[in-house]
Amino acid sequence: MYHQQALLLDVAELDSNGQAIALQLLAGTHISLEKYAAAIKSLKQAIVLLRELKNEESEARVLGILGYTYSKLEEYDEAIKYYEKGIALARKIDEIAIERDNVGNMAQAYNSKNDYDKGLHYCRISLDLSEKLGDSKGVGTDLTNIGLNYAKQGKYEEAIEYHMQALIIRVEMEDHPSQGNSCYNLACCYSLFNEKDDALYFLQRALLLDHEEYHILATEDEDLDNIRDLPEFKELV
Repeated sequence: MYHQQALLLDVAELDSNGQAIALQLLAGTHISLEKYAAAIKSLKQAIVLLRELKNEESEARVLGILGYTYSKLEEYDEAIKYYEKGIALARKIDEIAIERDNVGNMAQAYNSKNDYDKGLHYCRISLDLSEKLGDSKGVGTDLTNIGLNYAKQGKYEEAIEYHMQALIIRVEMEDHPSQGNSCYNLACCYSLFNEKDDALYFLQRALLLDHEEYHILATEDEDLDNIRDLPEFKELV
């Protein structure tokens, strides 16, 4: 409600910058309420204003949000179109962080289309950009996304390699929630690869880091079916 009131106020005052900000806030509210069509309308209006204002940094960021919103609607070709525009603009103005975010999201859009080769290509570009930024958390995320990409292709050895790299970085950062995520991903990959002892080991580590979350996941996750009937699994879960 506040964002809608702010937008009306800005329109009344003909403040283009204020309108652009209010439209982005309004879009964020719509996204949180899963009103994606309304969010898209607000974001497109914001982009028109940002172009008039020649605010290319904000435009590049909003193009990425527009791509994300289309992804939520599973309209991946439209999402990719806007990610590409955001990437091109971010490169033009040398905004590496915005470029990285758009590239990473575009990788996920390709993965959602089951185009894993292109997904992997953009995951690797995102990783290069995260390393260039010196963003250890981003590097961990990118390594994880590469691991997930390989796992979806049934390439479990490669997936394990990248999840292990992500885990090492997350341990160094003392990022316990992300460590749990890496351990659980490793448990799933080792189970699918039929390396049962390693699967149980990493599942135990994940449960120690966040028992509530990973207990719920492990109860129903088909990736763990190879170890589900083991006594050790039943003791853990």
